[in-house]
Amino acid sequence: TGLGLVLLPVILYNSETPFPSFYALAPTIGTALLIQFATPTTLVGRILCSAPLVRIGLVSYSAYLWHQPLFAFYRLRFSVSPSEPVLLLLCAASLCLAYLSWRFVEAPFRDRRLFSRPRIFMLAGAASATMLAVAMAGQYTDGFLNAKVSDAHRAVLKTVTSSSRRNECHTRGAPYRDPDAACEYNGGTTEWAVLGDSHAVELAFALAERLTEVGRGLKHFSHSNCAPGYSEWVKQSMTDCAEWTKETVQYLLRHRGIANVVVSYRLHLYLFGEHETSYPKLPSHVRSDVRDARWRSLVEILRALEENGKRVTLVLQAPELPRHVETLLTRSANPLADVKGVPADWWRARSEYVSSRLAELPRAVTVLDPASVLCSEESCLAARGGTAYYFDDDHLSVAGARLVASALRIP
Repeated sequence: TGLGLVLLPVILYNSETPFPSFYALAPTIGTALLIQFATPTTLVGRILCSAPLVRIGLVSYSAYLWHQPLFAFYRLRFSVSPSEPVLLLLCAASLCLAYLSWRFVEAPFRDRRLFSRPRIFMLAGAASATMLAVAMAGQYTDGFLNAKVSDAHRAVLKTVTSSSRRNECHTRGAPYRDPDAACEYNGGTTEWAVLGDSHAVELAFALAERLTEVGRGLKHFSHSNCAPGYSEWVKQSMTDCAEWTKETVQYLLRHRGIANVVVSYRLHLYLFGEHETSYPKLPSHVRSDVRDARWRSLVEILRALEENGKRVTLVLQAPELPRHVETLLTRSANPLADVKGVPADWWRARSEYVSSRLAELPRAVTVLDPASVLCSEESCLAARGGTAYYFDDDHLSVAGARLVASALRIP
């Protein structure tokens, strides 16, 4: 029974299994039963006491310490999650390294003739102090940036900027910023509003710059990690976010002077999940019923605004990057040239669900696809001409948002 409780979660649990939760009791209770009953007089006890498993047990802690950096550095080096054959190779490598560290580090340190307790504490203290010093140096030198990049790299990295009003105007979680207290740009007559999640922040800032030229104001409504929450199902599953969305939409409907509303979300995240852990595979971490409910909720928001007489523009999600833009820039041989992000074919595949359902939007809604200005036929760009278009792996920088905002029609 104990062995079954340890092995069954390996087979049955998946990414949708709530954890930590009571599901963690299965392997925990299983381990306790094994400790109590897996004696040399039982079949399971004899199996676990076999020489190969005992040897694995001896190096298991070292293997645990080795496997994570091996997997992490593989992803950092190749920008993709390892395939199953590569995973097996990395697991084998972690066992080999585990044996070496057990044989030449762990075992000698257990020998009191070689290392007394005071000596172990002294060596541990010296090693910890060294690691802390290196970490602090890396923190204050931005990862030893000057030693890794040229003047051209540093110039482009300076353009990796977010909105100067992000902290002031963007709301997160609960309690959230009341829509009546939303940030206003430019003053004067407020005819425009931007609504969405964190992907709306820089767009609001860039659009407000354009509106300054024509003397019009803008209201900024954005809530972090907040899917379009207007349908009953979404309201029940994302309470704070849905309440904020409902209050914000009602605010916009009440204020007739706000004639133009720009809506922008990181839609693909809410419809399929994050890309970071699966790229170049397409993520599919969201159930189809959840996906459809979130899409319908977006359509309801747009319909409510359009039926109220607003001129509505939906700005689709900007293409994601395979990794953080700073990594792409620092690894680029020529950061002043085009720095490529994801292949255009990958982004078209990632966007297929949204593209196939655009016909469901109210007919008067204008759709602006940032890929039209950020992608060529072959690839989407992370930077061009010494200007970064992102400030992480999915949010547009101020410069990237300006490029997209320049494509918005201002009546």
